[in-house]
Amino acid sequence: AQSDGERTLNRFASAWGNEWFRAASRWNTFSMLQFDWAEFQSWDQRLLGSLGVQFEVIKREEGKHTFILSTRLGSGFRQEFNSEDDDLIPEGLLGFIVDWTVSDKQSFTADSTWYPDYEDTSNYRLVNNVNWNLQLDSKNKLHFSVGLHHEYNSVVDTGIKKSDLQITAGIKYLF
Repeated sequence: AQSDGERTLNRFASAWGNEWFRAASRWNTFSMLQFDWAEFQSWDQRLLGSLGVQFEVIKREEGKHTFILSTRLGSGFRQEFNSEDDDLIPEGLLGFIVDWTVSDKQSFTADSTWYPDYEDTSNYRLVNNVNWNLQLDSKNKLHFSVGLHHEYNSVVDTGIKKSDLQITAGIKYLF
């Protein structure tokens, strides 16, 4: 992105994750691995990973419409490259997820996750997402998604903003 002829945003992010659901159980497990590259952050690149358990606190179903509130607890790591803090940082993970199937073709998701540094809890990330998804095909594999992504980093390099808000839009394919 540019503003007044100056580049203001230049980034790439890719995430891979999986959830292992257990039939007839309110518990499941998850994993996530993410790579980020950003020109205007404390780091040039970073690698994030986590795994843990998820528990369905509330699950309401009315026909094809569902509302699920889940909590997550886990552990992971953060590795930043070309940063003032480029040590491998072991992180905790505590969060919640709202997953609401609004209609046969629409869903709404929101999540908030706190990632504290195990050695210094004043060094943490707080990541929030809100997404609206619209089913594009009859097999429920292809979706259009629009949302907001907000990340707050408590410790950043000098001259870098602690808070980063992005509007997202894209196509999702579910395997």
